[in-house]
Amino acid sequence: MRLNGPMSDYTIRTARPGDERGIAATQIVAWAQTYDGILPDRLLKPWEEDALTAIWHRRLAEPKSRALTYVTETGDRQIAGFGICGQTRGRALPTTGEISLLYLRRSVQRKGAGRGLMRAMATVLQTRGYRSTGVWVLAENDKAVRFYEALGGIMIASRTGQFGGHATRELGFAWPSGLLSRSGALKGAAAR
Repeated sequence: MRLNGPMSDYTIRTARPGDERGIAATQIVAWAQTYDGILPDRLLKPWEEDALTAIWHRRLAEPKSRALTYVTETGDRQIAGFGICGQTRGRALPTTGEISLLYLRRSVQRKGAGRGLMRAMATVLQTRGYRSTGVWVLAENDKAVRFYEALGGIMIASRTGQFGGHATRELGFAWPSGLLSRSGALKGAAAR
């Protein structure tokens, strides 16, 4: 799927073996950029790149996992974002499908890449028979909360937890009955 964002071209595609280091590097950078000012500094770099690359290598070696992992690739073939979707994990989010990870480098945010990833994941979830889609987001992550609201997400749940000894509060957003894949907000991420 080729996307034309407001400022750059992106390709949204299924992740494949060989993407491990690019995904790991993006996860490390995007995590620190996303949670700076939300999480304590000591939690902004929770992974070593080689260890995270090995985790991604194992995930991408499994065809089932790979089919539910998408990347945003820039025109120069650099991975600048990624997302994972699948069956809902746990019962706290009353949906059948879930976007379990979505991270973008700041350089590609607000340029259509996030909408493109969401569209790809919503489409595959609907194709696989998931009737509703959900996502968890840290309540303090205002940008992500506004992003999911702009895509028509309805806040339906909240939960508290701990990450590295830091108390967290998450909001659960949902899109019922394939609504996300039909969302007018995703139309800007239409394939060329």
